[in-house]
Amino acid sequence: MRRSIELDSLRGVAALIVLLYHSWATFPDAVHAVPPLRTAAQFFNPAFLLRDTPLHLMVSGPGCVALFFVLSGFVLSISLSKFQKGSYGRYITRRFCRIYLPFAAAVLISAIAYGFVLPHPVPEAVASYWFSHDQWSEKPTWGLILQHLLMVGTPRANTLDPPMWSLVAEMRVSLIFPLLYLLISRYRVMGMAAVMLAYFAASGVMTAIGEGEPKSFVASLFFTIEYLPLFALGILLYETRDTLRSIYDRVPAAVRWAVLLPCVLLLGVPHVGPETTLTMGTKLFWLVSVGAGSAAAMLIALHSRAASRILCLKPLQWLGHISYSLYLFHMLVLMAMVHLFHESLPLTTILACVIPLSLLAAGLSYWLIERPAMTLGYWLTRRPVAKAARDWQQVGTGETVGVSQ
Repeated sequence: MRRSIELDSLRGVAALIVLLYHSWATFPDAVHAVPPLRTAAQFFNPAFLLRDTPLHLMVSGPGCVALFFVLSGFVLSISLSKFQKGSYGRYITRRFCRIYLPFAAAVLISAIAYGFVLPHPVPEAVASYWFSHDQWSEKPTWGLILQHLLMVGTPRANTLDPPMWSLVAEMRVSLIFPLLYLLISRYRVMGMAAVMLAYFAASGVMTAIGEGEPKSFVASLFFTIEYLPLFALGILLYETRDTLRSIYDRVPAAVRWAVLLPCVLLLGVPHVGPETTLTMGTKLFWLVSVGAGSAAAMLIALHSRAASRILCLKPLQWLGHISYSLYLFHMLVLMAMVHLFHESLPLTTILACVIPLSLLAAGLSYWLIERPAMTLGYWLTRRPVAKAARDWQQVGTGETVGVSQ
């Protein structure tokens, strides 16, 4: 099974939604308040529309991060199912180049940008408390930069590039993903039960120590496990893809859309994930909701002809190509623009400029950082695999295989 263009485009749309989410979150807290609805005009209040209507999906950043995790589980399963093509060393080398090298570049670029921008607190009348107090909140010392590069996973080690918390989880799960794939693909029910048992144990630990966002490296490991079921769901979707396709084709179109579209809207449920609450039931509700929403979005992308036609449009394919770079660099553009221009330009004007500038930065990052990093990963793992293939060919033809040099 080839990697799907539709899934790449879906990832691109999700990355754009994360950008819109952070842009919306930058507005002052007063803008987000929804007053009692007394007049018809108040129904057009942006805060009401983006909180209490399906338009909330446009700024459902946390739900889209969950979708990223499920997509990763699905796409990595495609790669690992071709077991004859390489070893764990080959897999992890490519994964390191794909995820970590662009991430490290973003951290270093953010530290350099901080030195040029010299940010100072933005008044809360101009930007939200979240932006004013959490973004670029510490001067990047060598120690802080090292914590970022080591992926310590604590809030302090996320300040140079706030979305990196999810990349810490992505990289950690990547290390054990072959084992996770083996577990789910061979023992589906028992495998998922084991993953959920690990989830409840980790969630219970985080609740017992009273931490949403982890304050230590050890706590951050439990925090990562709280997202493990989403990767496992991606594996399960891959392993049952033929069955799901058969069911999708048999069910009448009206029924399909009546079930799947409301599920997609679950990606926009209020964010009550692991870092925002200590209530295990609430966290589980959010996990199940975004899991169902992610699965529904992927089923539509993979099997709906109408959705496929849209997702295969060239602009969305391009957005899919740059999605990782967009996710990595949009907050750097946002932080720099707000800190540089909040005294001279309205915030709305600044944020309107942030979107195209983020896309431009992502395009440059893709060609200058991300693509070379992927090429390096393929180059580092290409020669041993090619040699192994030649050796096995010689065995098949009865030739003697010499000792590798």
